Amino acid sequence: MDIRAIKVNGVIKTFDNIPKFWNNIPYYNTLGEIRFTADGWQTVTVPTIDLNTQKLSDIYEDGNGDYTYDVIELTLQEIEDGWELDDITEFDTHIQKGIEASLKLKSYLKRQLNTTQYKNARVLVRPIWYSLRLGDWDIALDEITAIDDANSTAISQTIKTRIQAYVTNNF
Repeated sequence: MDIRAIKVNGVIKTFDNIPKFWNNIPYYNTLGEIRFTADGWQTVTVPTIDLNTQKLSDIYEDGNGDYTYDVIELTLQEIEDGWELDDITEFDTHIQKGIEASLKLKSYLKRQLNTTQYKNARVLVRPIWYSLRLGDWDIALDEITAIDDANSTAISQTIKTRIQAYVTNNF
């Protein structure tokens, strides 16, 4: 990937593209490469890196006056910290989807059931709701399986089927 860079007050600033407005000149980006070079702009090729094991240095000016980056190998600690961030993001996604699933389930039950049935259904699905809201989809699946097929009503079977389908499709 290429970016554009220019030194301003001794600091190299980077841009995805030449700005449309620069140094009080509107439509600056249309002035052409000769003007950009004369003003000190450079095209910088950003090295491709493996985000799991490498990072880029800050941009700097090398001995030839070109702006560049170094590719730096991550330390073991940095790699482990990155995995922790990935884990946190994954957990957050599971929690957000779980909250969404529990709200959809509650809404579905309220639409389908009378007051007494809804109260009984809430008792039945409460452990599933808790598991979903915590992002514990695997435990929610176990809770769904624990609904006793032999002794449950038609509505509880419908609830079980709908929850299982939703969890299976989203986990």
